[in-house]
Amino acid sequence: MKLMKTLAGVLLGAGIMTAAPAPPGAPVENDVSASMRFEKTQLELVLDVFGELTGRSLIRPSNLPQIVVDFKPQGPMSERDAVEAIKAILAINELGIVPLGDKFAQILPANQLEKDSPPFLPAATSADLQEDKTYVGHIVHLKHTKPSEVAEALKTFSRLGQNSIIALDDSRTLLLRDYAVNIKRMLQIVEQIDVEAPSDEEFEIIDIKYALAADVASVISNLTDNPTSFTSSTQRQLSGAGSGGSRLGGGASNSLRPQTTGGSRPGTTGRTVARPTTSSTSSASSGIGKPILGNTRIMAYEPKNAVLVITENKAKMALVRKFIDELDQLQPMVLIEAIIMDIALDDNLSFGLSLSQDKEEITGSFGQALGSMHGGGVFKGKLRGSGATTDTGIIENLSSGLNYWGFIGNKWEVAVNAIKTDTRVNILSTPRIQTTHAKEAELFIGETHPYIASSTVDPTGGSRSNYQQKQIGINLRVLPFINPDGLVVMDIQQTIGDIISNKEIDGNQVPITTDRTANANLYVRDGDAVVLGGFIKNKKTESKSGIPFLKEWPVIGPLFRDNTDKNERQELVVLMRPTVLETPEAVSAGTQSMYNEMPLIGRAKLEARSQEIKYRKLYEEEKRKAEKGQIDGLRPPTNLNPSLFKGLDELERNQGN
Repeated sequence: MKLMKTLAGVLLGAGIMTAAPAPPGAPVENDVSASMRFEKTQLELVLDVFGELTGRSLIRPSNLPQIVVDFKPQGPMSERDAVEAIKAILAINELGIVPLGDKFAQILPANQLEKDSPPFLPAATSADLQEDKTYVGHIVHLKHTKPSEVAEALKTFSRLGQNSIIALDDSRTLLLRDYAVNIKRMLQIVEQIDVEAPSDEEFEIIDIKYALAADVASVISNLTDNPTSFTSSTQRQLSGAGSGGSRLGGGASNSLRPQTTGGSRPGTTGRTVARPTTSSTSSASSGIGKPILGNTRIMAYEPKNAVLVITENKAKMALVRKFIDELDQLQPMVLIEAIIMDIALDDNLSFGLSLSQDKEEITGSFGQALGSMHGGGVFKGKLRGSGATTDTGIIENLSSGLNYWGFIGNKWEVAVNAIKTDTRVNILSTPRIQTTHAKEAELFIGETHPYIASSTVDPTGGSRSNYQQKQIGINLRVLPFINPDGLVVMDIQQTIGDIISNKEIDGNQVPITTDRTANANLYVRDGDAVVLGGFIKNKKTESKSGIPFLKEWPVIGPLFRDNTDKNERQELVVLMRPTVLETPEAVSAGTQSMYNEMPLIGRAKLEARSQEIKYRKLYEEEKRKAEKGQIDGLRPPTNLNPSLFKGLDELERNQGN
């Protein structure tokens, strides 16, 4: 019996065995309240009583404080209650009990307990632990919360300092070292906070109707804590497909630069488009230093042209939807017409006299020529008599105007030439391009001409030429912005190129081109025209050629010279006229109006419509024939034996009877 009591005391002292409390008024077995009455009792005597109750040998350091204990129980006490009371007395006096196996226990000051390793209890819940002051350890595995966050919450419940709680985030584990009663309280708290937190996050996939998902995602992302830039693959493909050129609106002022060159066209550097960069500056804030959308996450899904939005709550999701509804709207379109009027005027006057003498009248070695206009040998053969020939120099050089030739005597030939030309060239081009608000559009109308850029000689002596392509024509780039006030702001770059002649270089024909480039940023009201630029060129040339000295004589000087006067005038005017098309119906009406202004296209459209009607009639005819054949196949056969139907009627009557 004594052995059983001793074993029970050891288990109670170790905190492994839990005794159920006696109901009020019930007698207490082995009442030890008399021996637990301490009045100014020394610590040594209290520890002796504790050792007898638990059956453990106590190991005490020599530096234990001298404590006087006063304790008076208010009723009967069992041995278990006495052990808990002594543990509480020791804890109040900053002393701790460290069990060492089943037979020993160590008494240490509280400030030295952290340096000692306590026995760790097996995995248990708070209900399994006894409320006593034994120094023990416990390992807690968390499921949902972060250990470091839980450790911060438990520090206020520890009696032994902050080092008694160790958090291991990687393994989601807590190491607790404290009195058993404190660990029990900590486990109760952990059981309440280590739960799956209800999520208020909202996520939604929002289809973008009129804009690019990457553009919308970039704008919304700038209002979050982590702004991110998104680049659409469609934009990358379109940027790479262009022919190059400087970005529109790059100059600080409007310019018009006519020039003539035999090389490549200017302004063919690569175009760059600015993209927003990742930033956490206050530009993405709501005005008070914090982003209005907080920890909202947004991603662009290009195949569906949609954005995936994850927000902290429903309120921010509603705010994101509001922003997207404002951004994703049908943008008006604008039809831009460039009216190009190029007029060239030429007024030329040429007058000259040519004389020639047969060589046999001068010397045998002196060539013919006194004249100037047609060169030596005006006729090369006589134009009189039956032996006249038409293979004459003057006939080969005939041109429009007055041409007179004849003879003076038998030895002189004379030719008079007087020509006046008047040339007028009018070129009217109206290239049109249609785009949406704030979207750059580019139009090229012209031809591509190859020319030899360089030649190389291989070691065998053969030569090889390298060709390049040169675009000649009208190139229009425009970036329109439609103002709510009815104005259209346009960032324009226009180049008009043409070939004026060819020049031979190293035996190769190289085109000489003229380019007229205009860069401007201008605004005009819907439907009005504005002059983008103009160019006027006047050129007057006077030339005289003839016999030296004689061509300068007064009165008779014109008989010995050729006079040529050339007047050239060129005018170029470029006008721009934007027309805003706010609805799809307006776009359709604008297209129909364009058809009406182009008779050849309208005729082609009528022919296509006629062909469509023709083939539709043929299709309907074939369809009727096929349906008629199917109906004929459904008609009953006429070669059936009537006795078959008679036999079927008799069989039906027999079944009825």
